[in-house]
Amino acid sequence: MSAHEPKESPPGLRLESEGPDQVVLSWPADLALDVEQLSRSELEVLIAILRGDSDQEIAAGRGTSARTIAAQTQAIYRKLGVSGRRAVRALFGGGD
Repeated sequence: MSAHEPKESPPGLRLESEGPDQVVLSWPADLALDVEQLSRSELEVLIAILRGDSDQEIAAGRGTSARTIAAQTQAIYRKLGVSGRRAVRALFGGGD
């Protein structure tokens, strides 16, 4: 699969665009998590992280640099109170 081909979202997670200023992230009801503090870009990067994409794959798909994605990833970790991709996936009930 090339970096430009979309991967499927993890089971139970869905990211929908509802216009230029609104994104809806859905997850199972038994997962109590407040992601309102994340920006639209951070939500999109979060979904890519949960799919298992690398910074380079995310950057290629978004038309930006891996350095930008790394900065957004660090902001996501900080806002969710986790320390890495494994912890993000565990927070959303995913494995390695």
